Amino acid sequence: MAKQPPVRPPAEVELLINAPAESDAALADSNSAYNAEISYLLKKEVLASLQQNNRERLRYAKWTFVLTCFWIFAVMTLVFFNGYHPATGNRPLQLSDTVIITLISTTTINVFGFFLLVIKFLFNTGELAALTALFSNDPKRKQGEG
Repeated sequence: MAKQPPVRPPAEVELLINAPAESDAALADSNSAYNAEISYLLKKEVLASLQQNNRERLRYAKWTFVLTCFWIFAVMTLVFFNGYHPATGNRPLQLSDTVIITLISTTTINVFGFFLLVIKFLFNTGELAALTALFSNDPKRKQGEG
């Protein structure tokens, strides 16, 4: 007759059933490495996106500055020629007061509007705060509680 294995108590059998196998630990290690690689690639992609955003912001800020300078120069030229009185008393442009006031006020609003848009766009901190919370290890920061 063959020798039978010893009978184990039920508590020990349950511990053996619930104990993690060695393959589970290896699987957890591979998942951890996979998650770390995904996290690295995601951070790299976000960094590339932020760098591209900064380049585009700089480009649009320059064009906004050029457009604003051109607009101011054009308005100043119109105002100058409207008020220019050479020795002959001749005025090359004769615009009404309403047109001049409208031109100057819209120019002022445009200058301040462009300035405000560029400043808000260039120094947008909401995007950086969201990304910081995304990559933070603190779960309270990810939920916006901290």
